[in-house]
Amino acid sequence: MRTTYIFYLTFLSFTTASFAQLDTIYFDANWNTCTKNQASYFRPPPAVKNSGFWIIDYYATGNKQMEAFSEKAAEDVFDGLVTYYFENGNVQQTVNFKNHQLHGPRKDYYPSGRLKDHSIYVNGQRDGLWVSYHENAQKSETGNYKNDVRHGVWQEYHPNGKLKATGSYKKGKKVGEWTMYYYKGENEKL
Repeated sequence: MRTTYIFYLTFLSFTTASFAQLDTIYFDANWNTCTKNQASYFRPPPAVKNSGFWIIDYYATGNKQMEAFSEKAAEDVFDGLVTYYFENGNVQQTVNFKNHQLHGPRKDYYPSGRLKDHSIYVNGQRDGLWVSYHENAQKSETGNYKNDVRHGVWQEYHPNGKLKATGSYKKGKKVGEWTMYYYKGENEKL
């Protein structure tokens, strides 16, 4: 019985390894496969993890570009958190996948590391609160998405944090009256 169990584990490990990517894959700037000397990115063989693979992509410089769990070694069939990086090492984006679709929070960042925007996805579509920020960390825009289109009250802000505009969207189109707010300059009061 024990010999059968060990044989089964050995067979399972061999089978899983035989389907894994064996060589480093190189990609050009458009993520098409290419030769090493044309590469902007590369992907070493992924590590086997649970029932899939832990994929890490790199910039040609060797800095990490992306890391995620994928059900397949040579394809991006993501499940769970995917993290993308700027070449400077700061996080560029975090996004969640469930059943091969965007599902859950998504955050985008500026190269400086400051938060650029955050939103919620449900079954591949934006649904719920969306907030974006100027690079100085002041809010830029807030509103809600419904079925991947803007819907309801939205507000826009100047880089100094003061309200710029407010109005409504219905099924992705501006509706009704929009109120615009102006100011004279950074050092002057409204």
